[in-house]
Amino acid sequence: MSPTFASNDPTKEFSVRYHLPKHWVLDPTSMQGIDYYIYTGIALSLLPPPPARVLDAGCGDGRVAAMMVDRGYDVVGVDSAETGLRWARTLVSHARFEQLDLRLLSHRPEFQASFDAVVCIEVLEHIPPSDQMATLAAIAACLRAGGTLVLTVPSVNIPVTHWHYKHYTADEIQNMVMTVGLAVKQLICQRPNCWVFSPKVWRLFYNRYYDLRAVRHLIRLIANRYYATTDNPDKAGRYILQACSLPRDA
Repeated sequence: MSPTFASNDPTKEFSVRYHLPKHWVLDPTSMQGIDYYIYTGIALSLLPPPPARVLDAGCGDGRVAAMMVDRGYDVVGVDSAETGLRWARTLVSHARFEQLDLRLLSHRPEFQASFDAVVCIEVLEHIPPSDQMATLAAIAACLRAGGTLVLTVPSVNIPVTHWHYKHYTADEIQNMVMTVGLAVKQLICQRPNCWVFSPKVWRLFYNRYYDLRAVRHLIRLIANRYYATTDNPDKAGRYILQACSLPRDA
């Protein structure tokens, strides 16, 4: 998804990534599209039932917000990238969007203990490590008692990209969430290290010379049925975590 902070790092000017609504134009039968719709689908399945009020922390161009609205959720999206928010406001009319640095959530009393759930999908890795714990604490404070956090992050089993500061081990991300006072309910290991997500394999049927679309559709079905998750954290490319806030008197 999108980074949600006003970065002082000139090598990570994230607003340039939203000249087009990249998640809306993503081909669902491409390798990236198959991966995207698997992990977003799993993440949203961990939310409480609609019409819960959900904060989309790092909403980017609003694609996940749209999925939640379609399911009947009351959605508020926040992001620091105005270029992404323009698309979100244009394409998702039944959600509210606001430009906001996630690190400043704690300065907004109207957000405190106001949401039944928060989704933070592919965001934390874009935040400088020195700010990550404070950001998680601010996100946790937005949950009502018993509220649900759904968080996804890339694992250390895949290389860190130019746009990421770091990736995580399964134990590390769980400990970070517990440190800010949330109880981990489950950790799902997604994007197994297998042929479905191998660029070398994909080049055999999807390249500049030809495109075997029927094969891509078949791989999408196979990936969803057999390769969506793995039981081995050491083979996962992504972790999807569900946690809940504790009662205020706990």
